[in-house]
Amino acid sequence: MRVATRARGRTPRPTDAATRGTNALGLKGIVALSPVASSYRAWQDGNTSTVDKIRKLRDNSTLLARCYPDPADNSTAHREMGCWDTWRDMESKNAASKGDAPMLLVHSDGDFVPPAHSTELETAAKSAGVPASDVSTRIVTGSTAHGVSLLSTPGMSETVVSWLKARTA
Repeated sequence: MRVATRARGRTPRPTDAATRGTNALGLKGIVALSPVASSYRAWQDGNTSTVDKIRKLRDNSTLLARCYPDPADNSTAHREMGCWDTWRDMESKNAASKGDAPMLLVHSDGDFVPPAHSTELETAAKSAGVPASDVSTRIVTGSTAHGVSLLSTPGMSETVVSWLKARTA
């Protein structure tokens, strides 16, 4: 399924589908495993890390934005939006609002996509008026699991299925 986003040409993320307010898609909920909810955080982390996967997240964020994050660069001469506006728009937390779809965000504490991507989004969503029961971050401790491999950690598959059933019954 394709989801329209404001930053043209970039790949939408599950957290983008859940945020943006009106839930025009009528989503009952989003489960995101190791979501990159903050391209800017990924860019910053990649600048200070020597881990290939973390540096790749930085590079992919730059490819998606089609520019480097510079608050002084808001020229629209070669883009529809200014560069800094594009980076700001790529932050799911900046689009959090009361009408967002429920979200279950899952990371491991050793994930190369740090849980802060989701905890910051959760905080922003709750601050924007999303009910606390509609957005939560689960962190699997003592694990480096990423993405779908998180479902193999004890109890996580059941947690996800239960969360989904509670929103679709």
